[in-house]
Amino acid sequence: MKKPFLASASLIAIFGIGAAFYVAINILLNIFVPTPLPFILFISLTHLFSCVWAIIVLCNRKRRIETRIRWMLFIVLAPFFGIVSYAFLGRVYKYRKNKNYLYNKNTASLLQPKTQYDLVNLKSIEKENPEFKRAFMMSFEKQRESIYSNTLIKYLASGNIYFSNLLNDINQAKEYILINCYIIAEGEVLEKITDLLIKKIEEGIRVYIIYDFLGCYGKFTKSKKRLIQEGAHLVAYSPIHFPFVKWNANYRDHRKDISIDGKIGYIGGINISDEYINKSGTFGFWNDSAIKIIGEAVQEIELIFKRDWNFYMTKKERKIEKLELKVGSFNHENIKTPDFIQIISDGPNHESPMCLEVMLNLIHSAQNRIWIKSPYFIPPPEIINALCNAASTGLDVRVLLPGKSDKFLLLEVSKHWTKKMFENGVKIYSMNDTFVHEKSYVFDDEIVFSGSSNLDYRALFCDQQTMALIKSKDTNTIVSKKMLNDMKKSFEYKFIPNKDLPILKRAVVKIYNVMAPLL
Repeated sequence: MKKPFLASASLIAIFGIGAAFYVAINILLNIFVPTPLPFILFISLTHLFSCVWAIIVLCNRKRRIETRIRWMLFIVLAPFFGIVSYAFLGRVYKYRKNKNYLYNKNTASLLQPKTQYDLVNLKSIEKENPEFKRAFMMSFEKQRESIYSNTLIKYLASGNIYFSNLLNDINQAKEYILINCYIIAEGEVLEKITDLLIKKIEEGIRVYIIYDFLGCYGKFTKSKKRLIQEGAHLVAYSPIHFPFVKWNANYRDHRKDISIDGKIGYIGGINISDEYINKSGTFGFWNDSAIKIIGEAVQEIELIFKRDWNFYMTKKERKIEKLELKVGSFNHENIKTPDFIQIISDGPNHESPMCLEVMLNLIHSAQNRIWIKSPYFIPPPEIINALCNAASTGLDVRVLLPGKSDKFLLLEVSKHWTKKMFENGVKIYSMNDTFVHEKSYVFDDEIVFSGSSNLDYRALFCDQQTMALIKSKDTNTIVSKKMLNDMKKSFEYKFIPNKDLPILKRAVVKIYNVMAPLL
């Protein structure tokens, strides 16, 4: 309880000290100056500065127009608090500390020898599914993220299946284990994983963990100490030192990536916590999934880990390639499979929001169906418009939302964004008494886009994400089967969602939706 209280108190202090300073100046002016002229002048200058600042924000083309307009209004209407909020939450994140952390095709020199390999795979995709070729090309052209064929893909449909596979694979590790996770929380799951990791460390296996400082705040304590004492290497992503909260604290590491010996990898929506095996009933039954991959594509997970680790480990001897020579190296595997997979990284250190761009391309390319499953559905307008256009042309467009949520009124906020879609023929489902935490998107009969990214502003523009773009008829069939089963257990809306909400709740939802692009 102490740490969450300290966090809240620190944030209050940031704004409280500034507000107190603002009020104190006004009081002093009234006490020591006989006329109100200086006071009026001070207020006028404050508002003038706010207006100038708001215009600068509006002209910043690096931000989306709906975000700029909302920040501009907030700064003008609440001059002091608007400026302070923008300083800590609104500025575009610039990775000045390490330019190599920026993702672009010019910094992907390690992948250049595989260009011919990628082009061969692209030709195969073009031959079999020409309409989806551009989606695979986007990340390859902009970020040189390769398209792999010699890789087995296994869809893990629940947390129990995921942790059963993970514990078994960790136990089989021969050299090293890389874990990059948003939430690592004390409980039965973490205790089992920690005991096994310590056992592997004693056998000579090297363990490296990146954990998000805020996501694990107050949750990852006892096990962290045990792992450090036993020799595991741990790095906190974007640490916050209260009460000195840096302006880039708004950007988090939302990945759930694991690599074992560079041969077995995991990505998806499942954190290391008891909720995912339904040991906690706070939010109803927890519905989630992960993707297990075996083969060449695992190196892409490791390259993502390498960049994240080296961003904080600036000393040469502590860089991951110095500690673990094989990380990110290309291991050719002779695995016969008709499937293709591309591991896509996204975040504020990218030149463009890659998950959003790939998602839009997939929606526009779909010929038969688009099925979406996301816990937080607060998408930018272009996603809404693309889904409406697809539904209006006869495509089978469905959106599956949770029946319960872990955040106050967030489910109602998500439903608010479905109104236009419902009117255009999109089928909206809400899964009864279940918190759908899975982020899986199915297109036609062979394409799956799945991983850690929700369809909301924070996921698409603020946080580090890892997604898998998969061309696989078998994987598509398995994911679709689970979705269809979930839809059968869900409530399908025959009226506009949120229509029967009380007036007060409806007002809160509208306010939240106005604020959503600011977050």
